[in-house]
Amino acid sequence: MLRKGGMTRVIMVTVLMLGVATSAAAQQTEERPVPKRYAVGLHGSFPAWGLSAMYDVNDRVTVQGVIDPTGVLKAYAGRVLYYVKDSFYGYGTAGLFTYGGNGVIPGSSVAAFGIGGGGGVEIDWQKVLGESLPGLPALVSHLELGFAVVNFNDVNYAPSTLTIGAGLHYRF
Repeated sequence: MLRKGGMTRVIMVTVLMLGVATSAAAQQTEERPVPKRYAVGLHGSFPAWGLSAMYDVNDRVTVQGVIDPTGVLKAYAGRVLYYVKDSFYGYGTAGLFTYGGNGVIPGSSVAAFGIGGGGGVEIDWQKVLGESLPGLPALVSHLELGFAVVNFNDVNYAPSTLTIGAGLHYRF
């Protein structure tokens, strides 16, 4: 259990570590190759998880839509990923999230705007395993660490949390 102020220290250290890593990576001038501009798959990083579609605007910027119209927490979110070096990126998330229905709040649900951000790494499985598995499809994974806030005032549910996210996409 964290002592009083312990969570604040954890958040400050995490933000500092991400800032240093992002700053160091931003000083590199290497270009990220974008062989295939589109991707579809699954992505999960609170509060936005579900089916995902991505489009590489250029070698640095990717836009992503994430939708999950099922379950107790429904997500309709947009994300922007900015690649600072090769496979390392920072991201921002914003969206509309609904909570309720399915017996949680009988006959109703509440909606709220949510935001998040953080950093991550993209793993291109053709690059990692291409020589040993030459027929491997164009799969990429994303691993992320971030922070997110959604405030459902009407039901006294306001998660603000450090997040760990992951995704798997097929590029074409």
